[in-house]
Amino acid sequence: MLRELGNNQAAELIGVSRSQPSRWRRRHERISPENERRILDLDYVLARLRRIFPEQQARIWLRSHNAHLGARPVDVLRLRGAEPVIGAIDAEEQGAYA
Repeated sequence: MLRELGNNQAAELIGVSRSQPSRWRRRHERISPENERRILDLDYVLARLRRIFPEQQARIWLRSHNAHLGARPVDVLRLRGAEPVIGAIDAEEQGAYA
């Protein structure tokens, strides 16, 4: 699913330079374990979001302030990983609002 984003959006959501995903895809550079975790986390988060939102709305949700998290989900994802963001998605699915 991450491939669908394109290099610029993927880089923004993962928190790397815009040229980084292209270098990884062309195998000019290896993905660090930390960035690999970020990619896997983002891929899982996007898959979960697409179960409840259309694609564009899922992207907006990631970049918008979330009351459950007290921050933008994309920032929480970068700093704390997928677990709290998945909790916010679960709350969204259940119709719970902070």
